[in-house]
Amino acid sequence: MIKNFLLISVRNILRNKGAAYLNILGLTLGMAACIFLFNYIQSHLFYDQLPGRNNVFRVETTTSTRGEITVRDAFTAPVVGPHLAELYEGVNDYVRLLPFSEYGSAFFKYQKHDSLALSVFVEKAYYADQSILNVLSLKLLQGNQDSVLTAPNTLLLSATLAKSIFPKQIEENTSIIGQEFVSAAAGFFEQTYVIGGVFDDRPVKTHLKFDLLASLSSPATGMNNPGMQHSEVIYTYVLVSPDFDISAVEKAATSPVSSAQMDTYEKGISLRPIEDIHLTTDISNEPENGISPTLLIFLSVIAVIIVVLACTNYVNNAIINSIERAKEIGVRKLLGITPTQLTLTFVGEALLTNTLAGVLSIFFFLFGTKLIVMYTKISYPPVGYSNMAVFILFLIVLILVSTLLSSAYPAFHLSSLNPIDSLRGKTSVLNSGNLGKGSSIIRSLLIFQLTSSIIFLSAVYIVYLQLDYMERSGGTSREIKMSGVFPGLPGANEEFTNQVDRFILHNKGEGIRGIGISNLYQGKIKTMQAISGLAPVEKQEDGIYVKLFPGLKDTTYNLYVIDQQYWKDSSAVFRAGRNFRNMGDDFNSLIVNESAAKALGFGDPEMAVQQTIDSRGGYHMVVGVVKNQQPDSPPSIYVTGFRHRTYMDFVLFYQPNQSENISTFLQEMKFQIGTYFPNFFFLSRGFENRLALEEGMLKMFFFFAIIAIVIANMGMFGLASYVTQKRTKEIGIRKILGAPTHNIMLLLLYDFLKLILIAYLISNPIVWFSAKEWLDDYPFRIGLDPTLILFPVLFILFISTLVIAEKCWQTAIKSPLDSLDAN
Repeated sequence: MIKNFLLISVRNILRNKGAAYLNILGLTLGMAACIFLFNYIQSHLFYDQLPGRNNVFRVETTTSTRGEITVRDAFTAPVVGPHLAELYEGVNDYVRLLPFSEYGSAFFKYQKHDSLALSVFVEKAYYADQSILNVLSLKLLQGNQDSVLTAPNTLLLSATLAKSIFPKQIEENTSIIGQEFVSAAAGFFEQTYVIGGVFDDRPVKTHLKFDLLASLSSPATGMNNPGMQHSEVIYTYVLVSPDFDISAVEKAATSPVSSAQMDTYEKGISLRPIEDIHLTTDISNEPENGISPTLLIFLSVIAVIIVVLACTNYVNNAIINSIERAKEIGVRKLLGITPTQLTLTFVGEALLTNTLAGVLSIFFFLFGTKLIVMYTKISYPPVGYSNMAVFILFLIVLILVSTLLSSAYPAFHLSSLNPIDSLRGKTSVLNSGNLGKGSSIIRSLLIFQLTSSIIFLSAVYIVYLQLDYMERSGGTSREIKMSGVFPGLPGANEEFTNQVDRFILHNKGEGIRGIGISNLYQGKIKTMQAISGLAPVEKQEDGIYVKLFPGLKDTTYNLYVIDQQYWKDSSAVFRAGRNFRNMGDDFNSLIVNESAAKALGFGDPEMAVQQTIDSRGGYHMVVGVVKNQQPDSPPSIYVTGFRHRTYMDFVLFYQPNQSENISTFLQEMKFQIGTYFPNFFFLSRGFENRLALEEGMLKMFFFFAIIAIVIANMGMFGLASYVTQKRTKEIGIRKILGAPTHNIMLLLLYDFLKLILIAYLISNPIVWFSAKEWLDDYPFRIGLDPTLILFPVLFILFISTLVIAEKCWQTAIKSPLDSLDAN
């Protein structure tokens, strides 16, 4: 029986090749677009699928105003993890991760045995507790599972990174434990790290990517600084018991930090399941960009619409082809085939057509992904072997759903045709009430197709106009705030400082409206290291420096990079000497605390001022001594200047001209700033990131708009065939009565103009409301006016007219006698 159904389906497809090709093409395009969106959506839904993930939570800092959470921050203070583990029995373990640098990367030098130094750049690196192996299920390939990250300055490398640096050893399964890396540049911040092990690569779909881990007990972290323990600079994850009540922790952790009569805010913490982190976008200091669930829902709706659009074409073509298949259906009914068997036949045809379209859609999908990667900046996930089963299952479900959508009404419609009317011929079928209902279905579905096409094309047009306005600014001057970091220059002396001053003086008021320069990161100390080998020296007449205290014991000092803004009230802080002057003036100066002055051999703070300190070949002068923060504060030294990492905040003034847009302006400013500050790196790229994202979305919208328009015009072509068949005799009579051909053409086109007008009236409020909501996020935006949707409507009208004109023209010029003889 199945064989007979299959043979009948194949024969009918081959007999109506034109309709079959249109059906297969429309369904192929619709399925390919749906698969494309499905692969993108599902890749973002299943992040951080780690063993025991249901019990792993990230601790986040919350700020509440009048009892409502207004700010969420992925960073917490280092004390939060230990305190939670101490206070709650259900907190089984915790791990803290500190970014290796402000933008998460690390730079090392590895001295190979052949005396060649190998530079190693790691894009994502963190300092971490030993417990990371347990909390985040990190698999160790080399090293001691119980103590690999306990010792200071110990490194863990990912398998990929280890193989890129030590290919021979990894291939031969030889241990690389004990190899030494040197971090950063020479001078104060040179630190030696030792490899303690290798871990298996992190999964691709995780919000927390890294290729290198260093021990959190390393001196460079500054964790031994009491002031850092309460600064929100670290990521904290906790492993809890399955029955642990996290709401009790969040409620107890809220505590007021300041209040006023009308404005009270509180600091607290919240716990977020690790698998939910990627699906959030309102968290500050995220290690990786998340994705909005609203966007995923929006893309899911688009996928459904595209598939429904493709299925509507099949429905329309099936109803129209029922005119040609009328006698076949009548004969089969008179031979005794039941309505159920007839329905199964039509469902079988739809299943075969959808299966062919499904197979072809895979090739369209693969080709489309290549285009997306080549021509957009959208990070599109590849289809790998790990998710191949899910992909195939979705394709099968898609084919079955598409078969159901496309065959349900046609099967009911065709099986319900009156066999007597069917045997009388086309005219009888066209005039039957059954086909009249089919005509209403065709028109309704076509209105849906046209409405969707107008909405898609309007979205493309509005996004394009807004991006073009952002690029060219529409003649509007504006200020753009950008921040960046200068990594420091070992030779930054007085000449370099004067060069910077000339740069600021020359540019301020032109391209740069304002500039702020500081060694502090957002007002806080960001860079801290532990150093040793410091000794007070005195210059002799022959120019040789000799130690003041030859028997002085070597001490480890905490080294902090600050500037003159760090101590607001210097009179209450300094025991002797002065604060740093303007940024860059004290490039060879030091400020020490009382403990450091004593460790350097100076019993009286006044004695330390103006003394020269040798730091492994570099000479610095002590200009001030500050009080200890605590009686037992460790020896601490403070430096400043362009020799160290420096943060810059720019207010760039953009005044457009005919040959320049914002992107060009920013590129010119980057080049200009980079000329004076080598290796300068912009931190804030909000404008560029958003522009790149929406340019990618524009191209993706254009892709879907083209599919929608193609499918809609297939429907138009089908409807044109139906209308011309139905009105053939009417046209013949009109021509006999003297109606000119162009009047008949206008009469036929009028039916389609009404459908486009209805589609416009439906789509107009949808487009208007959506565009207003989207544009409200922009401080500078285009204005809303009727032409924003009028242009897409005119474009679709033009394309549709071309599609249907040929079919209508053939009918309009047909001989009236032939028209009257049509059966």
